[in-house]
Formats: sequence, C-alpha cells, structure tokens
Amino acid sequence: MQIGITRTIPWRIVGATFAFAVLLAGFWIEIQNTRIVETLGGHVTSAFVCFALLLAPLWFFGFGAGEALRERSGSAVARILLPAFLAIPYLVFAIPRGELRWAYVLALVAIPICYAAIFEAARLEQKFAWQDFVVLLSLALLLEI
Repeated sequence: MQIGITRTIPWRIVGATFAFAVLLAGFWIEIQNTRIVETLGGHVTSAFVCFALLLAPLWFFGFGAGEALRERSGSAVARILLPAFLAIPYLVFAIPRGELRWAYVLALVAIPICYAAIFEAARLEQKFAWQDFVVLLSLALLLEI
C-alpha cells in the first residue's frame, strides 16, 4: 500500500492494524458482558482506550513497527523524547476518574526518557552490556519499592 509518493506501508502493518481492530472489537463486546462495567464505575470507555493504548505498542512492535519508527524518528532528541508518549494511557485513565497524580505523570514521563537516553548514548551492539544491567536493575528496584 502506498501513501503519497515516497512512503509505503508494509502489508504486515495493514494486516496487523486490521487484526488489532478486530481484537479490540472482541474485547469491547466481552467487556459489555462482564461485571467489569460495574467495577469501573462508569469509566468503561476511558479504561478501554487506556487498554488499547497500552496494547498498541506491544502489538505493533511485534509486527515490525519498531524498525519503521526508528527509521522515521529522525534525530537523537526525538528518539529520546518519543517514549514520553507512554504516559498517555495513564492520563486517559486517571483524568476522567479525577485520580490524576502529578508524581505518577512525572515518573511515567521521566523514566522512559532516562532509559531512552541511556540506550541512545550507548549505541551498543545487540548484546548484553552494562547499560542493560542498569536499566533492568532500576526496573527491579522500582517494582520492589
């Protein structure tokens, strides 16, 4: 599939997008038939959008979107700041519920940016290095706190 003159979208991404839409439709139907609706207290739509936003990077990176994103991301600054968008699902979920915590927003923006900066500065081969250890150790410590 071609967009404009210079960009092409691989068919695997088109297929992945269709499958993702079908998967989300299936989840939406299932949610309507469970007690989750009652548990979320009227915030089903924001919770579902949050779920979709959390699943999307995992889904599309599994179909090769990471390589395309890396090629189109441009500068090192863009590659470092791009992970800040991973905080959007929290905002989508917390704001409608009135449960926004700025400390969480700061952490959800700062941690991925710091990790991206470590990896961008390293420019390492695809093998385990000390930067990988630092990131994994910090994640483990965050989970234990």
